[in-house]
Amino acid sequence: MKRILLLLSIFINLPIFSTSVMAEPAIKPATLSLPFKSNSQWMLELPSDGPVVYHGVYSLDEAGTGQGSMLYPAPSAAGLVAAVIAHAFIINSVKNEQKNKLQLNADQVLSSYQEALNNFKYGELIQRTVDRLSITSAAEHVKAQGYADRKMIIESAPTFMLTQDQKTIIINDNIVIRIPGQTPEVAHKSMIKVISTAESSADSSSFWTGNQGENIKGISSLLHAQSIDIALQTFAAGKSTESKPFQTVHYREGLSDKVERAQVIHKDCDRMLIKNLRGVFISAPVVKSLENACEPVTEI
Repeated sequence: MKRILLLLSIFINLPIFSTSVMAEPAIKPATLSLPFKSNSQWMLELPSDGPVVYHGVYSLDEAGTGQGSMLYPAPSAAGLVAAVIAHAFIINSVKNEQKNKLQLNADQVLSSYQEALNNFKYGELIQRTVDRLSITSAAEHVKAQGYADRKMIIESAPTFMLTQDQKTIIINDNIVIRIPGQTPEVAHKSMIKVISTAESSADSSSFWTGNQGENIKGISSLLHAQSIDIALQTFAAGKSTESKPFQTVHYREGLSDKVERAQVIHKDCDRMLIKNLRGVFISAPVVKSLENACEPVTEI
């Protein structure tokens, strides 16, 4: 056993296994806050007032290593274990490097949007978002739970993405709902993804950047408000959605069709809200060409 641990420590500390990973945009502590409305018991908090984070969309399917199988020449069981772990580190390092390159390449789709995006700060986003929020059901739920005398805090860390066809904006939002003074303080955590309906103009770049980027800012704030509304609705619904069956669902992302195994939480003729196998809530346009695409609405 000592020999195995020694070999593992040697392999783990070899420089060849150091991973070069592109740093994620730094999310600073939540310092921006704003009540939804005057006298509201809800407070929305976002990262401090830097530029709103945007990336280009890329496919993880492209991040294969291409390494094939590998034989492990090892004189003993200990050597075999060390070789397997060493190979895993090599594969992870290669995958991370490939993902970094894919992300850098995907971000080039934003080259013509930098001027508008550099001037779009979280302070402006939060002001635009608050005007679009609807919190009635969640407020009633909180009141019913006996928390009416507490100020609810919603922490949101949104990242936006533009599809390569430049037709659609996507928000990925990590949302935490906290009830200060309660134990535990964190009442609800959720991962939310909202995909905008593809815009139909002939010149997508002009559509997003015209009028100082008003369209990209306006739709981004709408997606942000929708992500928070979804988090509040699922908070109010509690565990009532967990029993829904998983099924294969189709939805639109830009001009592409996507397929997921997911629970259908809500669906109408235009959009659906699903919860996938990773526990992410996704709000997306439906694929209208499919049979029975317009089904009765299922409410959460």
